[in-house]
Amino acid sequence: MTALSLVRRARRVILSVLGSGDRRDDTLLAELKDIPVNRLDELMAKNTAAGRGANGRPAWLAANHATVERVILVPHNYASPGVLRCNAAVLGRGENDWLFSVDVSLADFDTLPGLSKRTSQDVLADLLMRLPVLPLDEDQERSWELA
Repeated sequence: MTALSLVRRARRVILSVLGSGDRRDDTLLAELKDIPVNRLDELMAKNTAAGRGANGRPAWLAANHATVERVILVPHNYASPGVLRCNAAVLGRGENDWLFSVDVSLADFDTLPGLSKRTSQDVLADLLMRLPVLPLDEDQERSWELA
């Protein structure tokens, strides 16, 4: 795919997102969600079934499920109309804190429990300063190479 076609594709996605009826206020991207690990499993399964790009790290989460103590979703942009791209900050016991991308529909996002604005600011500052990004699984790596 040429650079020009990538730019055109990105422009079409941006225009479709901006032209959709999605909730688009400045406060949405500042909302952090504190969810149970089982809810993250459900969101990742929905993404895989829908063929969305950011479906988390299912293999890693399956192997580390018992060590996860908390999951914070941090939205950072719109993946497509009606879908937010979020960082999932997965906090676990020991050295098991990681960050990876997961898509969440606006309908699902709005039903998730949120953090207060003050708590969100404190948590976000801490997460961004210390969490490494979890590498892609082998299958995910191959899918990126094929795209």
